[in-house]
Amino acid sequence: MSRRTTKHTLEERYQATSEYLSGQYSKHFICQKYTISKNTFDNWIRKYKAGGLDGLKESRTWKKYSVE
Repeated sequence: MSRRTTKHTLEERYQATSEYLSGQYSKHFICQKYTISKNTFDNWIRKYKAGGLDGLKESRTWKKYSVE
C-alpha cells in the first residue's frame, strides 16, 4: 500500500482543475490559492484529462505491470 497522501481532498482537486480548465483562473493563481506546486497542479490536470474524476482519486495500491 502506498504511504503517499495528499492534504487536498478529491473535491478540492476537482474544483481546482475545473476552475483552470474553464478559464476562470490562471494556473499561477490556483497554485497560490491551494498552496501547491506547478508540477503538482500539472499532474492533476493530466490525470483529470486522462481519467476524469476517477483520475484524480488517490491511489491506494501499488501499480502492477505485466512482464511484457
